[in-house]
Amino acid sequence: MEFFKPDININFIGRRYIAFAVSAALVAAGLLLFFVKGPNYGIDFAGGVEVRVDFKQDPGIGEIRKSLKQLEGVSGLEVQRFIIPGRHVYTIKAKGEIETTELKERLEDVASRIFHHLQNRFGKDNVSIISTDLVGPRVGAELRKKGLLAIVFALIGILIYIGYRFDYKFAPGAVIALAHDVVITTGFLIALNREFSLTVIAALLTIAGYSINDTIVVFDRIREGRTKYAKLKLEERVNKSINETLSRTILTSLTTLIVVVALLLFGGEILRDFALAMVAGIVVGTYSSIFVASPIYIELERKFATRTRKYRRR
Repeated sequence: MEFFKPDININFIGRRYIAFAVSAALVAAGLLLFFVKGPNYGIDFAGGVEVRVDFKQDPGIGEIRKSLKQLEGVSGLEVQRFIIPGRHVYTIKAKGEIETTELKERLEDVASRIFHHLQNRFGKDNVSIISTDLVGPRVGAELRKKGLLAIVFALIGILIYIGYRFDYKFAPGAVIALAHDVVITTGFLIALNREFSLTVIAALLTIAGYSINDTIVVFDRIREGRTKYAKLKLEERVNKSINETLSRTILTSLTTLIVVVALLLFGGEILRDFALAMVAGIVVGTYSSIFVASPIYIELERKFATRTRKYRRR
């Protein structure tokens, strides 16, 4: 099955400088959001307590929030509906430095007080606790550091692999495209005020793996084109290679996107942030394999070719 005719010839490379400008703007916006607004770190990274409770009769999220405001000694509580068909489950989170009297046992104390407060307010038989997750601030900071290192090491590993598998001129384009995908996706999640957790880090690493797979297919065709289309100019050769893999790129992206959108719509609260990150990452990753990785290869190929000619003249 093909979306495009085999002889299609869309001038992607001719529009590369427009694409560079768009990418630069999106990356700048992502970095600005990261350093100015900052990610909305979840319990995994910020530390705190997460209590998940089940109500037999649903009081509504508004009543729960109103009730918890009356809980003394605890501030900054967040309430979210946890979607489970046929049940009324809510997640209550207190992140970071929680204001309680006992510093040593503040997390356990907060979890207990939240639960008993809800029982007193809505009835003991109406409220049951499903789970309690406790993460200390030091553990949260350590997880945040390790999550960042996982992304950095993944990019370094991909740089080495591409340099070995193809050519050193291919590697920078692939890594810049991956960093481009991760930064834009991160900025997108920050703009939506979505929570950053270990699940989101997993999504970012998955995006990197998915994007590099797409880029490798294009790079492989470009490498074949060095001999197959040797008479063509570099830009024409790369553009032809992109067009030849276009049907495969679009089909792969669409089929993956359908699955991820299904997760976003029907996967519930647990998978929502993961699926949202994946949707953004797939779209941006498809764009970058065409408009970022390949054009950067062209710029490097031309630069090294110019240096080689100058060296030979000497």
